[in-house]
This record gives sequence, structure tokens and C-alpha cells, in this order.
Amino acid sequence: MEIPIVKNPDILDELLSNYRSAFPEIRQFRHFSELISALNISGKRSVAHLNSIVSDHVNQSNMNRFLESKFDMETIFRKTIDLINSIEKDGILAIDDTIVEKTGKHMEGASWIFDHSVGKNVFGMQLATCTFSGKYGFYPISADIYRRLESLEKEKKEEEYITKIEMQIQTIGKCISAGLNFHTVVGDIWYFTKDINSFAFLLKIEGVCSSIYYKHRGSILGTTSICSSS
Repeated sequence: MEIPIVKNPDILDELLSNYRSAFPEIRQFRHFSELISALNISGKRSVAHLNSIVSDHVNQSNMNRFLESKFDMETIFRKTIDLINSIEKDGILAIDDTIVEKTGKHMEGASWIFDHSVGKNVFGMQLATCTFSGKYGFYPISADIYRRLESLEKEKKEEEYITKIEMQIQTIGKCISAGLNFHTVVGDIWYFTKDINSFAFLLKIEGVCSSIYYKHRGSILGTTSICSSS
């Protein structure tokens, strides 16, 4: 049994205070703070459980309504980037994808996916992830659910389809717009297609994939040409 959360550590409250402007109502900010606290200490991820371990928690229906409500995700993202920049003056973005296995058969975004690491189909969600690595730490940037075209077609939502490469291009663009201090993008070799290489070339971003390396102020190092800019 987990120990209930009675009060946040002062350092966590100080960090969370940076996000207050993203929530028009104080109760929304309270729900946000409680979820962040619970996620930090609990291995379980259900809303019911996360809500229950807060000592003076609200009714779960209130927490559900909070998660379904609209709040300023753009401000939350930019505040996160500002916090990273206050610590790190330069760093590397790592793009990847992963599968999170699930048991609920009616979860939105979950489906049967072939997992190359185990050589079989698993039921879960496929996430396009992006993280930042700096001198002083390792920071999560995004973890967006990737939905296959055939799954969206069954729901008549095929217009929402976007490839994992397009998702990562959008994330890199958001990081640039928010002013994140980075100069290099790394990832598995299959990510570095013509689309993402052209994007990197125009923005003069360095890229690393497997043993192949390119950068914006020098020649290509490696055996295969992917992208270069001068």
C-alpha cells in the first residue's frame, strides 16, 4: 500500500508554480499539481488510483472532468522548455518510438501491434517519443500516441492520420519555436528519410543516426550521405 500524499515537497511546489498561468481556474491547477505528485510516486497509472493516493482528494469524477477540459497545452510546453533552458545551455534531442502494453480492450488508441523486440503482436499503444539530453540531466519532451491508418479508417477518422516521421517533425518544430537550446537530433536510421532530412537541412540542425553523422558546419562523416548544410 502506498503512503498517501499529504503535502508536496517545497521544490516540487516551486517548479509547479511556473505552470499556474496555463490554468484559468485555481481548481484546475490543483488537479494538475495532484496528478503530477501522484505520477511521481506511483507505479499505477489509472485515474482512480492516482486520485485516491492524495490525502484530501476530490471525487474521481472531478478529476475525470479536469482531464477532459481544455487548458493551455502550448503554455505548459513553453514553460517546460523555459525550465530546461534555465538549466541547460545546449543539448541533444533524441527521437524514438516505443510500445506501451495495455490490458483494457476498449482503450482509445490501443490496438494489436507487432513488437520487434519480442517478435510477436502485443496489445497496447505505440508512442512517438522525444527526449532532451543535456549536461546536467535527461528530460522528457513528448510522448504522443501514434494511430495506424487502418485503425482510424475503421472509426472514419482517416483525415487525422499522421506518420511517426511527421509527428517527430512537428515536435522538433515546436522545440525550435519554443527556443529550446539544442543543436543535434539523434534517432534510429529509418527516421532519417528525405522529409526529415530536408527539414533538418533548412533549419541547419545536426543529425546522428546509427553510425552516420551530419552537421550544419562541416562535411558528412560516415559511409552514407543523408544530409548536409554549410
